[in-house]
Order: sequence, then C-alpha cells, then structure tokens
Amino acid sequence: MEIKNIYGNTLSFYAVEHDNGLCREFILENSVFSFIRWLLFAIALSMLGLYLELHEQNTERLFGALVLLVILLIIKLHLKVTKESLLVIASLGIQLTTTFASGRTTTQFVEATHVHDVIINEAVTMHRIIFYLAILQNGINYQNKTERLMPLFQNFYPRLDCLRKIYEGVQKVLFHKSKDTLVDIKFT
Repeated sequence: MEIKNIYGNTLSFYAVEHDNGLCREFILENSVFSFIRWLLFAIALSMLGLYLELHEQNTERLFGALVLLVILLIIKLHLKVTKESLLVIASLGIQLTTTFASGRTTTQFVEATHVHDVIINEAVTMHRIIFYLAILQNGINYQNKTERLMPLFQNFYPRLDCLRKIYEGVQKVLFHKSKDTLVDIKFT
C-alpha cells in the first residue's frame, strides 16, 4: 500500500502476518536510490570541467574533483535508508531492521520481557508536531534509569494513520489485545 510520510514523500507499506498471527512484520520502503540523478550530476560536472578547460590547465584538480564526487557517492549510498522493518514475534520480542542503499543492514532486538509497552508518542518541534511509534522498555539499567524510550521508524516518519495500523498489530501480537480493547486516540 502506498502511504505518505510527514514530509509528503511516498512510501510503500506492507504488513505481513506469519504463523497464524504469532508473528507480524511491518515494512516501510522508500523509493530506490536515484542513480540516474547522480550520473547526470557527474556528467554535468564533467562538462563544466571541459568547458572551463580544466583538463588542459591542471589535471590534478580535475582528478581531485572526480575523486571527491566518487567519495560523496559512496557516502550517500552508505547513509541512504531504503527500508525499515519491524518484526514482532509473540513471547519473543521485537526486531527493528534498517537496510541502506549500499546493502548494509543494522538490526536491533528487544526481548519481550523488556517491552513494557508500545506507544504512539508526539514530539513538538519549532514548526510542527510529529507523531512516532516507540517502545517503552523496562528492566534495563540504562544510565541509571529503569525505563527507556526507543523510537521506531526514525528515518521515514510515517503519518499517524499508518502508525495506528502498526500499533494495533503490535498490540495484538505482543500483548494479545484486540482492536476493540485498545484505547482509541481522540484529538480535539
């Protein structure tokens, strides 16, 4: 299903149920990295170098600009997030996986015994109010605190309607709560 994030960008959202409701996976995907845009930028930069006749004046500068462009492309591929998934397994825990354009993945796992609750929280910035999904962890001694808030989907920031679907699915799998037992969020 196509959804939008808080910035108006289009994301793909999938909710996959495994093992008769004992496990659910929520996947958010961004559009694929725009390699064509970077290629066109490199061609335009090369044409500018040819127009300014950098190849005749100083080849070291042209080579330096090319190396800088390649380094920027590698950094961009290494930092660009293309997919975030939340895997919720009953009585086991929650796993958050982030996949980058370079193929690198990072995974965080929170055991079910350390999950106090999953909440929709709000953050107030200078110009807007942002809703986000977070895990309220307990039983972890983190900087002398027994509870810790772990935000989810920090790279895509889906809108509230998508967060509610994920919230209801997590509550159903992890805490065995049905939709009619959940507290409805009302806004005035």
